[in-house]
Amino acid sequence: MSFIDENRNFINIKLHFEMKGLSYSERQIKYLLIKEQVLLRLKESYLRSKDKTLFYKETIEILKDYESDYLFLNLFFENDVSEIINNLINNNIFCNLKFTDNISLFESFIYFIQTKKSFYENDLIEFIKITFIDIVDNLEEFDWKNENERINGLIVKYSDYIINHFQFGDKLRIIDSFLLFSKIWNHFSEYIYPFNNKKAIILYNSLNQCLDIKEIYEKPFLYIFIQKIESLFSSLFFKLKYIPIIDNSINESYKTGYIIQRDLFNQKYEYYKNLNSISFNDNYLDLFIKIDQINDDKIYKKIKDIIQKKIESFHFPEIEEINSIIKLELTEKAKDLRKSLFKSFYLFDYIKLKDI
Repeated sequence: MSFIDENRNFINIKLHFEMKGLSYSERQIKYLLIKEQVLLRLKESYLRSKDKTLFYKETIEILKDYESDYLFLNLFFENDVSEIINNLINNNIFCNLKFTDNISLFESFIYFIQTKKSFYENDLIEFIKITFIDIVDNLEEFDWKNENERINGLIVKYSDYIINHFQFGDKLRIIDSFLLFSKIWNHFSEYIYPFNNKKAIILYNSLNQCLDIKEIYEKPFLYIFIQKIESLFSSLFFKLKYIPIIDNSINESYKTGYIIQRDLFNQKYEYYKNLNSISFNDNYLDLFIKIDQINDDKIYKKIKDIIQKKIESFHFPEIEEINSIIKLELTEKAKDLRKSLFKSFYLFDYIKLKDI
């Protein structure tokens, strides 16, 4: 059965009848109430589908106002994406699509498809190459042509691009670049058949150097970026062979050098994530628990600065929270900070505590 056959009543009621007469913005708001159900139905139908062309034809036609981003994310990563698009290209389903997730890559992809009367593997490669070279600073035709040679220019320059954008927080096109990079890794034989440990080691080694830069720890962009790509790829209808940066799989093709670099990156990122999870919105008790759990100078300094700002902003804890802080078994450094905190309360004449 097709997606429409399996969900006919749901489509007629929820996507047609209940949306009738509503403006575009009103339909978007109402759709949010059923979005979770729709995504579940999409995944279930995809797994049962024996005709991918029909599946994408029906779902794009029905959901083009709501889930164009999601459907094209999946379509883009299909192994036989060129064949599916070629089958669909004369059905006019690539017109008037609404993209709402700020992923400009798919809008570019649609525009590119619409310039073609047919679509084959060489067209897909052309789009990936032109778009990737356009996005990634300093990447040239020479780097693409010689990617299967020892110099690994594409990997080296993309690593530099990522480091630069992590450092300065430019997130406008980095998601697009990463989607393309992941497609390259899953589509081109010199990357994945067999798994290219050397390219992966170069990438992770560059990322590890990136995480040694002081400024990286002071900005949350890497954390936001990884959260975003984890969310995107976890929502796919199928599992990719390899996803750079967020790979944690076990594979007999992985060599020791790659595992070492990947594990080192994961350790550094976990620390970075802990650091960036600390914020002014944390209450005092949580801050003291974190400072005691993660004995680190950067984290201590960040928590100390946050506590000082909270005091200066007259954010005082409740009595119950103070009693819980008193009961904590802390390191000497954390005890000093606790004493300083309580002295500040006393100076503000807000609450008086006994010495601890």
